[in-house]
Amino acid sequence: MKSLARRMTALVAVLMFFTGCTTDDMQTMYSRYRASFFYQKVMQVQPLYASLTGSGQFCTIAFQGMNVTFSSNGTSYTDNLTQVAGYQSPVFLGGFIVGQANMPETGQTNLPLMCYDLACPNCYNEMGLTRHMSVMEYNGKQVASCSKCKRKYDLNNTGIPIEGEKGLKLERYHIVYDGSNIMRIYNP
Repeated sequence: MKSLARRMTALVAVLMFFTGCTTDDMQTMYSRYRASFFYQKVMQVQPLYASLTGSGQFCTIAFQGMNVTFSSNGTSYTDNLTQVAGYQSPVFLGGFIVGQANMPETGQTNLPLMCYDLACPNCYNEMGLTRHMSVMEYNGKQVASCSKCKRKYDLNNTGIPIEGEKGLKLERYHIVYDGSNIMRIYNP
């Protein structure tokens, strides 16, 4: 058993060496919180479709009761979750922000899809409160902004804070889009 544990530790060290990751990077790239949302009508929802196919554009996904609202650049669309095929209860802290980044991640060449929680991570961490953020253009960048703590987060750059006090970056989740109608957000 100890031999297996040593081999696993060595394998992780080798992988970290070849990918250039530190232990902190591996632990913090994605959130520690669970997330889940499955949606099968992407092409019918203009704010969502535009954000998943256009670089540097982001859409908020907010839930209220059995309704889900997709909003981007002053356009919104509301759908009833009971009418969504394959409905399962979504899991999140405050909703989602999704879109395609306008620059590749380190060591990559493609533009990644990004998914963050809509709740301000610093307000949630410091006070246990779920404060929804707004998405806006700021100095030529798409940012998420918290009206309470005044932090702004760069949506194209892994959700790091770019204005306000130093703090946590946005809670990031996994996202998969099939290029047509199906989007899945998850975090185990």
